Amino acid sequence: MKEASDKTVLRWNSRLGWSMHGELSFARVPTLKNNTHFIRDSGAPDCVDLKDVQRTDSAGIALLLYWALLARRTGHKLALKNIHPQVRSLARLYGIEELLPIQDQDTAEAPRSG
Repeated sequence: MKEASDKTVLRWNSRLGWSMHGELSFARVPTLKNNTHFIRDSGAPDCVDLKDVQRTDSAGIALLLYWALLARRTGHKLALKNIHPQVRSLARLYGIEELLPIQDQDTAEAPRSG
């Protein structure tokens, strides 16, 4: 298992799209919430790959919900892919799974421009 990183990074790769590395945790969420430009400034749909997120707590799930609601409110499309099964289970437990734009592997699309 990977150690938790000191920093959570949201990166754009023109070939792969957006990806997140590190933790979606209470300590990291405020900085990530302030850096939602990829939703606000993008005219194209965005996909965020979460496969390299090592840890997610309830604050991280709240951030994913915030991103989903912000995207919906601003008329953008957002897809979250490679969400850890435990995160999905927590979202189901909290009653918000249907509000999260989770992209299943079998419906994966090509990366979008940012």
